[in-house]
Amino acid sequence: MDFRLHRDESLPEGLRRLAFHQLGKAVAQLEAVGQDWEEQVHEARKALKRLRALVCLVRAELGPEVMRWESRSLGLTARLLGGLRDAAALVECLDQLDAWSGRPHPRVRAWLLERKGAPGVGQEMIGEVVDALRWTQVRVEQWPLQGLGWEAIGPGVQWVYGRGRRCLGLAREEGGEECFHQWRRYAKYGWYHAQILHELWPAAMEVTAVGLDRVGELLGADHDLAVLARLLQAEWPARRSKLEVRDLGVAIPLRQAELQAEALSLGSRFYAESPRALARRWGRYWEVWGEVGA
Repeated sequence: MDFRLHRDESLPEGLRRLAFHQLGKAVAQLEAVGQDWEEQVHEARKALKRLRALVCLVRAELGPEVMRWESRSLGLTARLLGGLRDAAALVECLDQLDAWSGRPHPRVRAWLLERKGAPGVGQEMIGEVVDALRWTQVRVEQWPLQGLGWEAIGPGVQWVYGRGRRCLGLAREEGGEECFHQWRRYAKYGWYHAQILHELWPAAMEVTAVGLDRVGELLGADHDLAVLARLLQAEWPARRSKLEVRDLGVAIPLRQAELQAEALSLGSRFYAESPRALARRWGRYWEVWGEVGA
């Protein structure tokens, strides 16, 4: 996956290339939706998450008005696709929980599969998403990207890292589903930033990317479990046996506690620096990278 800046292009050229590539990938996946629709929607959502991370990276260039517009637009588009993907993700979530606990829950799994629906579901909505993404392609062409140095992207790196660090602190002190969910978002954005800037110092950026990817996976699994618990509580049919549901009511919090503890332990290492210190350090990598390529 070529989601990184290259030395042989200007910063505006590279940023626009990355944006167009992710938009094109999302559109291609959605226009080809067929038998493998779950995976295609999943890949499209990942492309949109990379694009949202890119928008955060260039927030200093875009300005507050454009930044807010693009963030809201892409967020709405991602949520529309999320309804399709989440149904499949909950089945995967249950399978992973069953493997962890050693206790299968076939009745709950069958119910989740029933809820997921047929492959043709959502075709009209997917068409609307594709139209929205094509308009985003038009807007990207007009993005006011002019900065050639670290000052164009450094503030975005610092902002995302700072938000992630703050969410980590809130998750540690207060707990709660929303704190961990917000932290996951910014950990993911930080992971994508490390990918975009991989060439600054591949060894260092790889360590950061791998660590933040793991944090994101842990927090994603935790969030899926929270969604599964809410769904069972709200929608499990009254006429069906509740034995498996009661068993899951015990297993889910136990597994969440494990996932959250591991995420907090690993995250504390990756968020040990102040946001300003991290941005300054990466800025020095940027300067050296430019000097080496000169």
